[in-house]
Amino acid sequence: MIDFKYLSNYAIFKDLTDAELEQIYSVLHFKSFQNGDKIFEEGERGEAMYILLEGEIEISKPLTLLKDKLGKVNRDNMALIRLKQEDHPCVGEMVLFGDSDIRSATAIAIQASKFGVIEKDEFLQLAGSNSALGYKVMKNLARIMGERLKKANQDILKLTTAFTLALEE
Repeated sequence: MIDFKYLSNYAIFKDLTDAELEQIYSVLHFKSFQNGDKIFEEGERGEAMYILLEGEIEISKPLTLLKDKLGKVNRDNMALIRLKQEDHPCVGEMVLFGDSDIRSATAIAIQASKFGVIEKDEFLQLAGSNSALGYKVMKNLARIMGERLKKANQDILKLTTAFTLALEE
């Protein structure tokens, strides 16, 4: 489907040698989704991370603070981000950390999409047998998650400021 060297385009695999990329490739399983298919849903247990190879997906979370006209809590999902293959994203990577593997958001294919899927147990076994590879991937994940946390903090500050200004009027 893809050449193992293609994986070097993904931030999670930055600085891996060709031999290490081949090892990652050896544990990849390929999976396809059609437009509208759920890749995973917030709250469900996750056992794998997904590397988007082709297509486009949307990451969303439910809006639970809004009520509809009948006073019932609105559970509609709000899109947080759209990811395309040229972004070289991986999603669901938080399953690699800790024992709580509950998905924190929902991922839906918004066009036909193909993924390289890495099962948590297979990755941990690979990282255990090649500590240099495991270290590099976990270091890359820490950097990626740190960048996302900074952005989330900035977004919270913007929302808090907007909310405060709205209350003052």
